Amino acid sequence: MELKEGTLAPKSYGVEKDSLKHLKPYSGQRLVTDIDAAAIARYIGHRRKEKAADKSIKLEIGTLRGILKRAKVWSHIRENDDLLPKLADREDAGRAINSDEETALLAACLDSRSRGLYTAVVVALNNWNKTSLGRNSASKTRITSCASSTDSLKAAFSSYSGRH
Repeated sequence: MELKEGTLAPKSYGVEKDSLKHLKPYSGQRLVTDIDAAAIARYIGHRRKEKAADKSIKLEIGTLRGILKRAKVWSHIRENDDLLPKLADREDAGRAINSDEETALLAACLDSRSRGLYTAVVVALNNWNKTSLGRNSASKTRITSCASSTDSLKAAFSSYSGRH
């Protein structure tokens, strides 16, 4: 792990360390050449019995894959990946709003009795726009109509201060 510390962002390094905490007790005494698709399938079953989320298990398998790729044994497992249980992707994680939905949201915020709601939503939309998903993801609609400009933030703060 020490080799990875300098190459990963702090949060990514933390994810890798956390993954290893789960992997070591289960397979820490094995040689990497002894780990095969069946062993990984057993590990997935073990983690599911512990009620671990599929997302967590995927991160752990990703860490294991990195170790096995470095040892040049992952290709053997990939050949038999049909033995591995499928890990679900969350379908309820949400989606980006389109510009019509954004306009309706901001209008509803202005009509709200909450004095700070409009400002909070504009700031949140502006921050979303600065993230990698907001800028670069092909699967997400960019939020640009109101939240992306400094003028919209000034207007939001002006609106907030005028509602006192």
